[in-house]
Amino acid sequence: MFLAAGSIPYLIAWLVSGNPVFPFFNGIFESPFYPAENFNNRNFNADLSWRLPYELVFFSERFTSGMTGTVGAAGFQWLLLLAPALTAALAFRDRKAVVLGIVCLSSLLAVFVFQSHLRYIFPTYIFLSALFGLAMSNAAGAGWLVRWGVWGLGVFTLGLNVLFFGSCSPNYRDLPIAAVFDPAVRERLVHRRAPIRKAVELVNQLNQSGAPVVFLAQPLAAGLNSEALFANWYNRVFWNELRAARDPDAFSSLMRSAGARDMIADVAWRDRQDWTIALVDQAFHKVAGFGPLSVLKLDDALFFSEELLTGSSDLSSSAWTLRAGLEATEDGSVTVTVESPVTQAVPVKPGEIYLNRVSARCAGQQARGRLQVNWIDAEGELLDVEIRAFDCAPQWVTQGQEVVAPLGAVSAVVFGSSHSALPIQISRVSFRSNVADPYSAELVGRTWR
Repeated sequence: MFLAAGSIPYLIAWLVSGNPVFPFFNGIFESPFYPAENFNNRNFNADLSWRLPYELVFFSERFTSGMTGTVGAAGFQWLLLLAPALTAALAFRDRKAVVLGIVCLSSLLAVFVFQSHLRYIFPTYIFLSALFGLAMSNAAGAGWLVRWGVWGLGVFTLGLNVLFFGSCSPNYRDLPIAAVFDPAVRERLVHRRAPIRKAVELVNQLNQSGAPVVFLAQPLAAGLNSEALFANWYNRVFWNELRAARDPDAFSSLMRSAGARDMIADVAWRDRQDWTIALVDQAFHKVAGFGPLSVLKLDDALFFSEELLTGSSDLSSSAWTLRAGLEATEDGSVTVTVESPVTQAVPVKPGEIYLNRVSARCAGQQARGRLQVNWIDAEGELLDVEIRAFDCAPQWVTQGQEVVAPLGAVSAVVFGSSHSALPIQISRVSFRSNVADPYSAELVGRTWR
């Protein structure tokens, strides 16, 4: 199972590039995406010798990119723990520890033979941690000198790694200690250093349905409660479709087919194309901003592109069921009550999301209206009812809610109704679905930049 799970990235690389370890060994696999030669960065061809643990600790800049003066960046465990842990494995005759030690060393050397860069040996850190954990466990049953010696060495190494924590990255060197203990300081630090985390938190609140979220920003989606659609080579299919969408119809169709309504966009998005930015400005509106990042939402008219009701603006048409006593005015509006609503049935699909809207106003006195959808199954029985009441105003106001068809629903009865015996006027009832067909509309640009 371990081999099956671990082989997935190599299988994907093989299918996409023709080289399972792309770009390594391309002299053998000859992927068309890289010269037919084995990958080699000559800046990282360190000599393999018994001095390697010492050099990893005190000359870490030789094994990293773009860093100088980073003593201890690789961690002091290579110098202080590796040899004692291997010795303990042999001394206590612990087969698991011996196997871990062999795997740790062989994986380290196998990588460093080709490229001596720390970012390629992250798994060995885990192996070494487990190896030293076994050493501490074995030492617990030994004499006090061995026990305290092993434990003391571990604590000393941990202390050095914490002390030299800032050598790992320039970003860590000015980390305020107060952020560790004060939530308010930590909140401000996250907002300043990693605004995308705040953007993801907001999207999680807005995106209750768990629909995919488009990232025109760095692919940093940790904490996202739904699928992330990255506009880069991480998601080659979506990226190519996004770059090919050069007009409003194609762009909105892509968003609908992906089921995406929310977007996190960065003004410094490095893979930006002018036409994509223009289409985003037209199709999305800004919800909130976090520094250079904006949380955007696709216009409802573009996402819910198909009107299912017939005569949604003409409630006097024959498509509507008007209860006794109801009469439409010349402009097509009707005066309704909870006992005398207008209704229309439309087919639906279970699990699909729909947008129900009603344009209403008070009919002389203050009253309340309601958005109501009755879900019907294949036998014609009532499955469920969705109701949301709203306060009317003297002027026309459009109210809306999103609803999801429950399991077993085949049709929906859409109502135009007041919430009580007091009448209200209704001029329009809408029930729209999300389809992937192109939708033409006059788009109004609103910038998020």
